Amino acid sequence: MNTYENTALEIKTNTQLSFRRNGVEGIAVRVENESDIKFWQPIINKALPNKSLRFYSIFQNDTKAKGIGDMKKYMDFADNQLIFCRDADYDYFLENPVLSKPFVFHTYVYAIENAWSCADGLQKVIEQAFGTVTQSVMWRGGAIKGVDFDFVLFFKKYSDIIYDGLLCSLFYEKQKREDTSKNKNEQLAPAKFGKLATSFKLNDIDNELVILKERLLDFRKEFDSNPKFKAFEAKLSSLGFNRETAYLFLHSHSLFDNITLKLMKMVGDPIHKSQIENLKTLGDKEGLKILQFSTRHSYSTRLQAHNDAFENTIFYAKILSDFESAFN
Repeated sequence: MNTYENTALEIKTNTQLSFRRNGVEGIAVRVENESDIKFWQPIINKALPNKSLRFYSIFQNDTKAKGIGDMKKYMDFADNQLIFCRDADYDYFLENPVLSKPFVFHTYVYAIENAWSCADGLQKVIEQAFGTVTQSVMWRGGAIKGVDFDFVLFFKKYSDIIYDGLLCSLFYEKQKREDTSKNKNEQLAPAKFGKLATSFKLNDIDNELVILKERLLDFRKEFDSNPKFKAFEAKLSSLGFNRETAYLFLHSHSLFDNITLKLMKMVGDPIHKSQIENLKTLGDKEGLKILQFSTRHSYSTRLQAHNDAFENTIFYAKILSDFESAFN
């Protein structure tokens, strides 16, 4: 029995002892990072309402022993007492067998940050933070005014634009893993492509998207004559990758940090500033205190807590089904 197997067995034993002392049935859940618990806990609770959960982001007293690299060392020892929840990255599309291991669960979309970027829920997060026309009494500083930005329309356009380039990036990664790639364009490497696809100015969105579209279309020309590329595109389509969902599979931190958070700030900050100015004009000190208290959370924190639009996707349904199937 190796060190990793010993550690996994110890986690299972100690966790089950704790559950039994409390008279409950439970599962030890390993996640990549502590912040991931906010994503996985409500999903598992919904799928397995009768199970108590204990989450681990590390198995050792070593802050470096975390993330997917450390998790992989233990996945062979997953069972109904110790499960692993991870980002899919590109392993879902590229059929990495690790995702087929029993009691290993994944996001289907690239990562949790992509789920928090679901377009249908972004306006709701803004309204939750700053009030709406119908909830203007919520903030004495006034309702949302002068904001003319459609998150859903933007991400629909953006997703369509990046689709061809991202498809090429995925095909490039597939060939690289199979050691058959003849393409030397390193811009197609997932992280580099993610940076390329999110490097544009948000203060001139329409023109920047036109430029981005022209830049990314060039990638497809390199692969279109390859019959394996066409087959690969068809396969990914069957898995949920299309022109409307492509952004959910873009490199996660590129999307979340460079687009989602910046858009939230672009829309939300002027509202916040306007409300503060209105309250100051009114001399409403109590209102200022309420506003400052209620908007103290970062956009990232708000997206994690309040963007539940991912629950309406086929990928969320797949995750629930995976848990239900594994424990029934």
